[in-house]
Amino acid sequence: MIWRWNLRWRRARFEWESKLEEEMLEYLATIRLKREEKDGHTWGSKDERCFTVSSAYDCLANQGRGPYLGVFNLLWKAKAFPNVVTTAWRALLDSLPTRERLSRKGVVLSNPLCALCQTKIESSQHLFMECKHALCVWSMCFRWVGIVIVQHNDIKINFESFHLYHVNYKQNLV
Repeated sequence: MIWRWNLRWRRARFEWESKLEEEMLEYLATIRLKREEKDGHTWGSKDERCFTVSSAYDCLANQGRGPYLGVFNLLWKAKAFPNVVTTAWRALLDSLPTRERLSRKGVVLSNPLCALCQTKIESSQHLFMECKHALCVWSMCFRWVGIVIVQHNDIKINFESFHLYHVNYKQNLV
């Protein structure tokens, strides 16, 4: 007898949810259930089995973030207000409520274009890296703090390169 998952949902799933469901079902297909074994919840290795915030952080950190792991390491070490770090994190993950993301989630919008320039669809990438008004603000900020920089057009690579490499470690922490 082969076990098959029959998942029923109260509403239709969004496209991104369907992909997550497929990923979960693929993972579950690798697990073999046995009638004679006791079912239970465990965390971590068989030696520890105790959940801690530290163990959850280690688990997530070990999953990696592909080529951008360094970006997230820099972000969490940044000396900034928590709401600034959280906004940067959401921008790097492209999870800000931009018009593009809202329309993908089924929100009906009268205009998906950028509210600032009205030339391209509003996305995190566009708002922070491509919009002519955002580029003007970045340019002014760089001039105010005396930084000469050529920005990369990828938001993650740009964030990583923005870390102040030309100052010492102690100055970076201020």
